[in-house]
Amino acid sequence: MYRRICKSKLSVLTVVLLFCLFVPAATAGDSKCGEEAKAKKDKVAKDCAAMKEDKKDEEAAEAKEKRAPVDADEDIRRGKPSEAEIVAEEVVIEETIVRKLAIPEKAVTEASRARRAAMIIDEATNIRETGIPEDLLNKAKAVAVFPGSTRAAFIWGARWGKGLVSRRDEAGKWLPPSYVNLGGGNFGFQIGVESTDLILVFTGDKAVNALLNGQLTLGGDAAAVAGPVGRYAQIGTDWLLRSGVVAYSRSRGLFAGVALNGAVITIDDSSNRDAYSRHVHGDDILKDAMVDSNIVVQPFLDALNDATQRSQAGAQAKDAADNAADNAAVDANTAP
Repeated sequence: MYRRICKSKLSVLTVVLLFCLFVPAATAGDSKCGEEAKAKKDKVAKDCAAMKEDKKDEEAAEAKEKRAPVDADEDIRRGKPSEAEIVAEEVVIEETIVRKLAIPEKAVTEASRARRAAMIIDEATNIRETGIPEDLLNKAKAVAVFPGSTRAAFIWGARWGKGLVSRRDEAGKWLPPSYVNLGGGNFGFQIGVESTDLILVFTGDKAVNALLNGQLTLGGDAAAVAGPVGRYAQIGTDWLLRSGVVAYSRSRGLFAGVALNGAVITIDDSSNRDAYSRHVHGDDILKDAMVDSNIVVQPFLDALNDATQRSQAGAQAKDAADNAADNAAVDANTAP
């Protein structure tokens, strides 16, 4: 009897011991499965939220594209500033900056114009696809820039603006610039008003000499042609001889060749007097180099010098690459 009771107690203890070992293991397994399920659920929720955000972004982009203006007239109808208004605001900002540079008050307008012209030169010579060709700038005899020139037309069109022109001396050095005016008109069915930046690259002596004499009529004293774009565009010698002035315009940030036949460029003696603080004629500046650069006009000269250095470096690199390619071709043809 005693043995049976002992065996019974031993069996009970064995069952209790096995139960104690099994229950924690099972509980741990259930807890691990629960954590994995929760992690998967959280991941699915995050993925759904990300998909919703992407969809919202796509819908917002589509809505913005539908609202985007298609042209300048649409901009005006929607209350956006016109090109002329943007240019006017840029002028005010530049003049505010210039007034902080210890420049005489009477020369603020001229200093602002020189700084804007410098920025135009910098942009035109840094854009690879639509910039002024390096080859053209390397061969330029003079360069004129008219920031924010205005063209207005209603059947009969007129263009006017104020700018700067600098020429190279025989050693290839850029001389201090003279301020110049641009005016002229043409006939033909046209309507509208626009403000554009103009760059004129003088490639012939005839055009430069006419300007030195005080007035240059484009298409009369010298042929004016729309210039090719692209920094690496090739300029033929014959083409340079036929063209006296190569013209570019910039509107909405894009440079393009433009025809300016009929436009007249004259010396702006009033601006020269304010910029150089004394009465000085364009001849004294452009021909005889009787003036020194100063804080008013130096930004324009710096931009021309920087652009020329970049163009010359680019031309040298291109020549080196062409020579290397030619040598490689010769070696390939002569190899046994």
